[in-house]
This record gives sequence, structure tokens and C-alpha cells, in this order.
Amino acid sequence: MCTIIIRLLVIAFTAAFAAMLSFTPKGFKGTIPFLEQCFPEMSKKCCFRINFFLIIIIGTFFGYLLSQPETPTACILAGLTWTGSIQAILHTTSNEENQK
Repeated sequence: MCTIIIRLLVIAFTAAFAAMLSFTPKGFKGTIPFLEQCFPEMSKKCCFRINFFLIIIIGTFFGYLLSQPETPTACILAGLTWTGSIQAILHTTSNEENQK
């Protein structure tokens, strides 16, 4: 049980780092559009902060469930790569929609 918690913490920290890096590319807005639509009275700063923590939580579970890492290196890669995968999926989807 303790090793799973350690793995989840490593993935969470690397997911946070990946989330910070993902704020610069265009196309990946995280949960901000969803938060703005569900809570229109919420300030942009509040949406940004909630989005940051949701991205970490979502990234931790996606990273762990999709790759089930066994080593610290695998945990780091799981945390770092999930945002890149989502960005690639969103970029491909938006390109296909633009071509229609």
C-alpha cells in the first residue's frame, strides 16, 4: 500500500510539472472552459487555480491507471507524458474538425 502511495505522489508531482509546462502551448486549456461554463460568476483567477489542481489530480490517476508504473522512472514518465498525449489528441481532433 505504501509503494502505491509513493508512486501516486511521484506521478502527482510530475503531473504538476507537466501541467505548468502545458500552459504555454495553444489548444490545451484543461478544465477552464468547463469551469467557466458551469460557474459563469467565478473569476478567471479562481478558474485557473481550480484547473491547476484538477489537472494534477486527473493526471495522477490517468498516469497511474494507463501505465501502472513499477519503478520511480516509470512514475516520472507517467506524470510527464499524459498531458502531451492529451495535447496530441486534442491537436489531431481540432485539425480534423478544421478540414471538414
